[in-house]
Amino acid sequence: MLTLKNMLGPTFIGSFLLLAGCGELEETTKNTVNDLEDVVQSELTKDEPHVLTVKDGSLDDYPDITIDEAFNAFFSSPTWEYFLSEEDEDIVEFTGGFMYEDVDAEATIQFQLHEDDRFEIVYTAFNDLPQNEFYSNGLLISIFEGEDLENPESSNYEVAVASEIGTPFQIGATLDELTSYYGDPSYDDYYMGGRLVVFNDEDGYFFDEETEIVYGFMISNPDIDILGTYIGMTPEEISAILSDPVDSYFDDIEGQDYVNIYYHENYNISYSSEEENGPTSSVIIMSEE
Repeated sequence: MLTLKNMLGPTFIGSFLLLAGCGELEETTKNTVNDLEDVVQSELTKDEPHVLTVKDGSLDDYPDITIDEAFNAFFSSPTWEYFLSEEDEDIVEFTGGFMYEDVDAEATIQFQLHEDDRFEIVYTAFNDLPQNEFYSNGLLISIFEGEDLENPESSNYEVAVASEIGTPFQIGATLDELTSYYGDPSYDDYYMGGRLVVFNDEDGYFFDEETEIVYGFMISNPDIDILGTYIGMTPEEISAILSDPVDSYFDDIEGQDYVNIYYHENYNISYSSEEENGPTSSVIIMSEE
């Protein structure tokens, strides 16, 4: 975790941009109300002392710019809120939008305050998906060093890729981090030449045997976004999003199912279906790096 220190400096608040999307009127109205509630809450707490402690503070590694200045320059629609956690901890929460490949994403960052006016980042999420310390630090590098999230040469490129695969943990996470989050796995054995650890019978991760670091996924959870696709989609629906597969075959050795393979950036993605052209039941995602 990164520890921060308080430093007085100028504060200002960015303008709020309300985007109303297409869809059912009821859903649009609900989203609009939620957005307005967020803005009202942010306006009510923007000058709250705990919030100002964080906004006027700075990172130890970047003492020449305040958190508020850096976040306003990087994020759209920034909002701030203070609350007391269930453990009676003082928490300041920031939310703000950023873009990756012309797609809107939202970051949530929580700071825990301590008695000496110092504070630390204790939680980071992209689109409500919790991120580990590796990706949290990568986002901070982008914010304070101006790395381009859309540039594959950027040191923070993995953060952008992580927002496209909606598992709670990404490539580079450790087994200890996953067990702390999920609890005990429901499966831990070798599969397709690698060590596969599955949690809740749905979220599977392939680990390097020596380092116990994630290098791939096996997903059967229909709630996880995979590059805009989901478990349960047919190959035709997936191809409409990812273009035609590079290979298709019947796996009569491992899974006894139909497989369609796609490549995206540095990932090899294999969707499996019990019936030819039927709904997918699982997907395996492997990093090529």
